[in-house]
Amino acid sequence: MGNKKPADGAAPQPAKKGPLPPMVVKIAILAGLLVVTGVGVVLLVTEVIAPRLEGSVAQAEGVPPEHAGDESDSKDHGSEDKKDKKDKKSGHGGDKEVSAMVSLGDLVVNPAGTGGRRYLKVQVALELADPGRSQTVEARAPQLRDRIIRELTARTLSELTDPVAKDEMKETILDQLNQVLGAGAVRDLYFTEYVIQ
Repeated sequence: MGNKKPADGAAPQPAKKGPLPPMVVKIAILAGLLVVTGVGVVLLVTEVIAPRLEGSVAQAEGVPPEHAGDESDSKDHGSEDKKDKKDKKSGHGGDKEVSAMVSLGDLVVNPAGTGGRRYLKVQVALELADPGRSQTVEARAPQLRDRIIRELTARTLSELTDPVAKDEMKETILDQLNQVLGAGAVRDLYFTEYVIQ
């Protein structure tokens, strides 16, 4: 009485399993996307961003790019740099001229003719002819930053984006900085970041 068999004598069929509920499918797809995105972010940070950051930190500290990321350099690179620079001055260790890199940090300005609606963000590094002048540069950094800001704010957006105008502007800034520090003190100027918004 408790077991009912089909009337035609056929064996009972197991219950059919339907397709997965739509919510389970959506969750599975979302979880897969999160895993792929996470792996992509990890690869981006470790393979692209971290090496670039090491290079820009090394450049700001004046460490040659081939030594960027060396743990031995980061522990005692100050005394080694001084020794290498002395060797270069005295003629031991190559024909390269001695120079030092000093960063003036971030500068944010509004270009001429934008009414404050647009801005230029730059990072500036100076290559000094004499490494002994880096303390002077740090002490006079407000004056140097002011000269750079004045030149950048006098330029229009088209001048700030035109490569030829940028080279001319760079030369003008170099002249201005050498007026503050003395002729030939700044060998070159580098925009290590240059973003217009």
